[in-house]
Amino acid sequence: MKQRGVLCHPICDRKTPFVSKKMETRSKDYIIDAFFALLGEHDFYAIDITKISKKAGVSRATFYRIFQNKEEIIKAYFERSEIEFLGAHSALNPYSDPREFIYFCFEKLSKEKSNLLALYRQGLIHYLSEALNAGIEKDFADHQRGDKAAAYLYAGAVYNLEVYYLVNGATETPENLTKEFLRFLRYENN
Repeated sequence: MKQRGVLCHPICDRKTPFVSKKMETRSKDYIIDAFFALLGEHDFYAIDITKISKKAGVSRATFYRIFQNKEEIIKAYFERSEIEFLGAHSALNPYSDPREFIYFCFEKLSKEKSNLLALYRQGLIHYLSEALNAGIEKDFADHQRGDKAAAYLYAGAVYNLEVYYLVNGATETPENLTKEFLRFLRYENN
């Protein structure tokens, strides 16, 4: 329902603005992207909600409707990244043969290099480990397949190799990272 250019809440017909899911998702993406742009230029603690909102082109009220704090932005970034990854590789079963899955993990992480470097430089890279572990928990809740302990081993190895990659200039290709990963784990079929 529309009244004088303001979307109204469809249930109670109040004149308070109603934000569609699409608009909220777009604002969320703007905030995430703005935060990471700022994180590459400023110290984490020097970035306040006003700076993020201004860079994202949203109001502070919009920011607080979507996020409670900056840490939630980092978590949302990894959730968005996971959705993109799974959408592109949903047919893969990481437990039958991990090689292809591991390659795609490193390929995705390579595409996210600038944001991961910003997190690393700010001492916030542990959020990557949390995201990998959350992905395992979600996968087991959804599919209950494979060996959960092995999945955590792989996630820890991916995390540590990614940190090593970031510390050493982030120059390795996803192919080389996958090769090293499999060599370290002594995976016999590589």
